[in-house]
Amino acid sequence: MATLTVPKNQSGHNGLTPDFKTVTLSYKSHDKAAERTLDYILSMGFFQIMPAKSKFEISMEEYHAGKTIRIQNPENIIEKCLN
Repeated sequence: MATLTVPKNQSGHNGLTPDFKTVTLSYKSHDKAAERTLDYILSMGFFQIMPAKSKFEISMEEYHAGKTIRIQNPENIIEKCLN
């Protein structure tokens, strides 16, 4: 699987700079034509390969961005989720 970022005109919300959009490509690893096509596209210089992030890295980014909530006890879990 390969992830490419391509420019777009709108502001993004995917954690990248606002001028980029993320595209994920999947292909069979033994498909030489797909591999050569991807190599050709990357050689044009329009695209940038982004390293894959682990689930831990993604969750830490969400934590630092304030997208997670802290629940002290089970009684207020619904209250915290609704606010």
